[in-house]
Amino acid sequence: MAEETHSLVALPGEGFRQARLVHPEIELYAPDGNHPSLAGTYVAACVIVELITGAPPAAAAPVPAGLPQDVAAALRRAAERAAGKHEY
Repeated sequence: MAEETHSLVALPGEGFRQARLVHPEIELYAPDGNHPSLAGTYVAACVIVELITGAPPAAAAPVPAGLPQDVAAALRRAAERAAGKHEY
């Protein structure tokens, strides 16, 4: 569908992959193993923010309460590396 409509596609899974590569100690999933943790939700949001705004997520993705600043910074870097923009 994205190819037919020449749409952008956000790839939060690539943000997860990048975060796991560099910071495997950051838990991206909730205890049930299926849903994202706060950190997982944040990295996905950062990927989407970058896609929508075209700006690095540090400028537009506020850090949620309960997420340490250093973890948030690592997740923003992962989202930037994910370069979640793909135009078809």
